[in-house]
Amino acid sequence: MISQELIEKARSLHNAGSKEVYLVLANGDRSKHRLGKTADDRIMYMAPGKRSRGYYLRDYYTDAENPVVDIIAITHTSDMESKWRKTIDKAIKLLEQSKLWPDNLADLRVAREIGYHKLRAADTAYWGKYVEDYTANGLEVIKHIKEIDARLIKIDPVDGREFVNTNIVWYYDSPLKIKKMNFGKYQTANRLQEIKEALVKKEKIHVAGDNGYDVSFEYNGEDKAWYSEEFRGCGNGHYYLALNDTYAVFYEDD
Repeated sequence: MISQELIEKARSLHNAGSKEVYLVLANGDRSKHRLGKTADDRIMYMAPGKRSRGYYLRDYYTDAENPVVDIIAITHTSDMESKWRKTIDKAIKLLEQSKLWPDNLADLRVAREIGYHKLRAADTAYWGKYVEDYTANGLEVIKHIKEIDARLIKIDPVDGREFVNTNIVWYYDSPLKIKKMNFGKYQTANRLQEIKEALVKKEKIHVAGDNGYDVSFEYNGEDKAWYSEEFRGCGNGHYYLALNDTYAVFYEDD
């Protein structure tokens, strides 16, 4: 377990907007985590690759002889903003060419217009606790994010309810993780050619490979395509949205 003193330090860091931190162990090792906060003000550390699921920081497990002795904020510099802009621009360019994921392309364009610093502030506001009541706090979250940029709020066409566009706030507030799809040393070139032809013809396709993970790609024949790397025989792993016939952007771990 982590001491109450360190939990309070984590709370202060989170309240100040420093959500990405290192947990420093007694032996000097450090692990990177993203902080979150529940509606009843308890501090969380988020599950890897997740924006809406985590665990209570107080229950963070380490060896009794090697406890967490400090929590240090990870400072984002202008280099991080530059990297964010570069990856956002790359994703937009690839989607404009491939015509995949039109809704995501629209959100990426909005994210680029809003800018890195506003999106970081909006993500902090999303996890804020403003009042005790859960429903009322949700309304306050919407209010605060709308003040940052109203384009981050969407309206339900059925009941007129306002809600946060979490696709932007959760996934586009940090540099994107874009990678070339890899189906294995001797399969990648052929698989990418098959994918390219399917996208041109708008034909459904599913291809598989092995790069140390169980790899798969699926295209629905219209405007959506997925790429995944799962632990062998496990059904869990890393999941991506395909941006074109070569590159994919990380979405989540499962």
